[in-house]
Amino acid sequence: SWHYITANRGAILSASQTHVTLTVESVALGLLFAIPLAAVARQRAWLRTLVLNLCTAVYAIPSLAFVVAMIKFFELSSLTVIIPLASYSLVILVRNILTGLDEVDDEAVDAARGMGMSTARIFARVRLPMALPTVFAGIRLAFVSTIELVVIGGYVGQGGYGSKIFEAFSNRSHTE
Repeated sequence: SWHYITANRGAILSASQTHVTLTVESVALGLLFAIPLAAVARQRAWLRTLVLNLCTAVYAIPSLAFVVAMIKFFELSSLTVIIPLASYSLVILVRNILTGLDEVDDEAVDAARGMGMSTARIFARVRLPMALPTVFAGIRLAFVSTIELVVIGGYVGQGGYGSKIFEAFSNRSHTE
């Protein structure tokens, strides 16, 4: 109800801030790994298949199980949630980066090569900038996917909307 929202404005804002922070950190970490993974995957067809299959296999791990497994390594720190969420974002980010890089016009790459650019410079100055629209679409999809998965962080005490949801379920079970 509106009364609840006005009475708990501070707690709701705090949960919102935590939720957004965990989302941004997770997607940023995912992007940090996705760019080099996509660059490696472009080298050979078998590497592409391997990287995409590994990202897909990680995405298939149930989120609660992944988060609980991370408790052993990171106890109840935010990394317990950020690492699994960043791992989940890889399947979206790597695929979109690869698609964007694949869509770069060969003539632009040939022109850069003709100007004497190295493979690394062609990647940084031609391929990646021309792939940005598709990369940004992948980042947007990763944010949407991660926002809903951050809720699981509330289960291990990382705040966000998940803590409010689990708290509400806990309180409701005691009143009935």
